[in-house]
Amino acid sequence: MPSLVGSEMCIRDRDNITSHIKKSKRVSVAVHRFTHKPLLAALKRASKKKSQEVRFVADDDIYWSGMANYVEKTKKIECYNRAANPNIVSGVGANMCNEYFNVQALKKSGADIKYMETNQSLFLLHHNKYIVFDLKDGSSAVHCGAGNFTAAAFSKNFENFYFITIPEIVEKFKTQYNYMWNELATAQESLPEQQVLPTGKKGKK
Repeated sequence: MPSLVGSEMCIRDRDNITSHIKKSKRVSVAVHRFTHKPLLAALKRASKKKSQEVRFVADDDIYWSGMANYVEKTKKIECYNRAANPNIVSGVGANMCNEYFNVQALKKSGADIKYMETNQSLFLLHHNKYIVFDLKDGSSAVHCGAGNFTAAAFSKNFENFYFITIPEIVEKFKTQYNYMWNELATAQESLPEQQVLPTGKKGKK
């Protein structure tokens, strides 16, 4: 089921995602940007239920967008309080500090969170944007496409989205996600204490 452009079609896709989150026993999410509140709310609800599992892999730029604003004096991430943090960092790469709080809210709700360690200075990003639904009826499906999980993508951008139920294709997405989760992604607790980019022509710090 493809959707190509237009806010009305994109709203349909958003509603399709949230309804399938409700129907799933496990939801596996891969994101680059993550600011869309209805999607966050649906994932939080699922994360709180013992009958549902949420796995979530994000670009580590989301994590560092928050940690760049950690203030030792207050022991808090201060993205908006300029009195406490005169040198507010709006974001790292394409990601913004508010995305850090969105992911932390999801983690607090019970979701399993991991990050892909990337190098935004060389534009080496975790640019995946898809969700694998393992449904309670035993079937599976995938949402994927060009759009990030942002309000703009589901309201005004020209995007393409696909909802896939073909078993052979869904299994390929599952295999990719499991490889990313088990072999490539890093749990938040295992991330380095400081952001260190690999040395290189543009990545040198």
